[in-house]
Amino acid sequence: MSPGRTVLRRMPAVAVAGGVGWLVDAAVLWSGHELLGLPVALAAATGFVAGGVVNVALNRRTFQGAGGRLAPQTVRYLVLFLLNLALTTVLVPLLADLLEGADVPGALLLAKVAVTAVLLPVNAVAYQWVFRAQGHQPEPVRSDR
Repeated sequence: MSPGRTVLRRMPAVAVAGGVGWLVDAAVLWSGHELLGLPVALAAATGFVAGGVVNVALNRRTFQGAGGRLAPQTVRYLVLFLLNLALTTVLVPLLADLLEGADVPGALLLAKVAVTAVLLPVNAVAYQWVFRAQGHQPEPVRSDR
């Protein structure tokens, strides 16, 4: 199966795992900022970590058929996770401030949705790398069709 088809086949499961992780993330972000009074950046980072734990557990199951050992997959996931954490911690507060300045209702959660929408397709493809079996190379695209 081509790498493109593999990504498309797994996309619904990645979306469900991401959706559950996102709900945990957004709930912690909102409650941390609105109920506990945490700064937006700290609430965004805390929510992202909580959602990330849920996400990796569910995506590990989604990509279970790819094989691979847990330790290398964990290292690759952490690389991707830290990149996403940095982007989320910077972009959500910036976008929320812009939206609040324009008096957009629900600016914090809208900013979270927008940042997630940008990162989702990138992460769906990156999970192929994260959860691949050790030494596994994608199948070459065949041109004999």
